[in-house]
Amino acid sequence: MAGTAQVKLTTSQPHSPTLLEAIVGLSKPVILAFYIFLYGLPISIVQQLATLSPSKLLSPWAWRDAIWGNGSPAILKEGDKMMYDAKKEFVSLAYGTVLEVGAGSGETIKYYDEDKIEKLFALEPFLPLVKVLKKTITARGPSFQRKTTVIPLGIQEKSLLRSEYGIAKESVDSLILVQCLCSMPQPKKHLKYCVELLKPGGTLVLIEHVTSPHPTTRLLQDLITPLWSFAANGCELNRDTLASMESLNCWEDVVVKRPTVQTTADLIPHIFVKATKKR
Repeated sequence: MAGTAQVKLTTSQPHSPTLLEAIVGLSKPVILAFYIFLYGLPISIVQQLATLSPSKLLSPWAWRDAIWGNGSPAILKEGDKMMYDAKKEFVSLAYGTVLEVGAGSGETIKYYDEDKIEKLFALEPFLPLVKVLKKTITARGPSFQRKTTVIPLGIQEKSLLRSEYGIAKESVDSLILVQCLCSMPQPKKHLKYCVELLKPGGTLVLIEHVTSPHPTTRLLQDLITPLWSFAANGCELNRDTLASMESLNCWEDVVVKRPTVQTTADLIPHIFVKATKKR
């Protein structure tokens, strides 16, 4: 990753920003939306014109899905470069039977320690990203590919996950959640179910953007979330995922880290969590 400024992590809370840091932190949603639109619009136009479907051409939801599906992999890839070391530190902890919920375009795949993994279930319900995910897994090599099963379903499809893939209560050793709870419907309910799938003594790795600890920034998150959620395919900026996780009260230990550059003005603050389920 030469030439890429790597994000460093700390167990400290976000610090107060300088003027420049405040401008950058408050501008992040606009910057991200701009680049997703920039990357995703040209190919979306080609795809829409190729189908010549009036219902799709006139549907803001069809355009949203097309732009997000075409633009987000490029943005995720760029952001992933900056967080390479931080993500590897956490995701490489996965072992045994692993369930990754919301595997997206597969940016997490490179971080797994193949020697620790017996089986990886990569769950991704958004079909435009499934195609990219499969290519990413194939590129990792045949031995890793043999260990990996891509599941084009959401976590709410409990009966299919159990009957078709054997994913049931206390069936996985490691649970990986990377930037999926921000857009998952009923996140508290589904997080509780995900944790039920984890064996006692199993490892949870959670990497997510969350609500700000600063009341003014949190108010801004609340105000812009409805518009952001539509543009970003259901993603919400103001979910208190850490509190939801801790409220389950089933952890032996919890380690929470944050980027050292994170400030109280950051509208998209991130947490990196490693937790062990009580035995």
